[in-house]
Parts: sequence; structure tokens; C-alpha cells
Amino acid sequence: MSAPSTTPSLSTPALPAPSLLTRLTRTRGRTGRRDFWLGLVRILLLWLSLGVLLLIGTVMTGFAASPAVDDAAAWGAVGQIGFILNVLLACVAALPLLALGVRRLHDMDLPGWWLLVPVALLAVATILRSNPAPSAALLLVIDVVAAAALLVLGSWPGTATANRFGPADLS
Repeated sequence: MSAPSTTPSLSTPALPAPSLLTRLTRTRGRTGRRDFWLGLVRILLLWLSLGVLLLIGTVMTGFAASPAVDDAAAWGAVGQIGFILNVLLACVAALPLLALGVRRLHDMDLPGWWLLVPVALLAVATILRSNPAPSAALLLVIDVVAAAALLVLGSWPGTATANRFGPADLS
């Protein structure tokens, strides 16, 4: 047996672990199908949980502002604050969802810009829903196409070997 060496290692020093925010929003690299679906479920469950807490907080604030349920002015203000907080929560949740989608496209050797197709469809559907008389058939078509794009994104196999975005993801 030889004694352990006391000379310093010339290898690269260890980098600090990336923060949770960095890991959730990174767009470099690849994500396999299994990790895509697990990540999607985790983000959506977190988003739903925070949304429920926000709803409970909004209702409790409304009762604190005016115990009378028919006080429209107090409840209207609380509702507007709740709506603004919900929009902010949706924007925060959108960042990891978009990053996850980009990494999944990278696994299929496609650029992340392809994610703009379903995102644009959903944006058009949202704008149409704000119209007083949206076309139900058009909204249904847009929703079906966006859902199909999500299913293809999550189920189409990635490249089995390394591609321009990184090594193969074995998940």
C-alpha cells in the first residue's frame, strides 16, 4: 500500500451548486421524457398549491376588509388584488415551464424557438376568451392543437446519442 499523496490536486476546483432558481430556469442542456413529465407535474402542483393559498388569503382578506358579503366595493378591491397576485404567480410559474419545454425540445435536437408555436396559440386563445363573444369552435380547435403539441413534446423520443445541445439523457 502506498501512502496518500500530500501534493495539491491540479484538477479544476469544484463549482458551487447552482441555486434552485438557476436549476429551474436554465435552458441549456436536455431533458428526457420522464424528467419532462415529472418536472411538469411538480411545477403545476406547486403552482396549484400556491394558487389555493392565494385564494384562501384573498377570501380571508375580503372578510377582514368587510364581513358583509354584499359589500361590493370592499370585495371588488380584494378581488382585483387577488387577480393581480394570481397573474404574477402565473408569470413566475411560466419561467420554469418554458425552460423545461426548451430543454425537452433540445432533447429532440430542435431549437427552443419551436416552443413559441403552442405558446402563441395559447396567447391567441386567451385574447379571444377576453372577447365578449368568442367563437367556441375556434377556441376548441386552438385548445386541441395546443394540447396535441404538449403531448408530442412530452412523448416524442429524443435523440439516442449526443446532439448539438448535449449528451443523451437516459431518462
